[in-house]
Amino acid sequence: MSKATAIISYSRFETFGLTLAEAACLGVTSIYTACGGADVFFDAEMGEICDADNDQSMLKALRNAAMPGRFNRQLIAEKGRRLFSNDAVLEAYDKLYRNITN
Repeated sequence: MSKATAIISYSRFETFGLTLAEAACLGVTSIYTACGGADVFFDAEMGEICDADNDQSMLKALRNAAMPGRFNRQLIAEKGRRLFSNDAVLEAYDKLYRNITN
């Protein structure tokens, strides 16, 4: 995966894929849809968001992801490792648990 130009998660329903988190940690650009998952964590420096109901949106995202120099793999990896570190994930689960139990 680390040699990939981009990873695509093109779905109307998947709220988040672990493969996107892994790709981000490796510095791989993500192309994803607004499903309430990746779009919450990822920003414009990490990938391209596209509309699952619009082929032209996907095509634009693919072209942008393939553009040389458009995305900084090192920056993506740094952000990914910060967002999805063991401590960050544990903190998110702890917060969710506290919200549910209070």
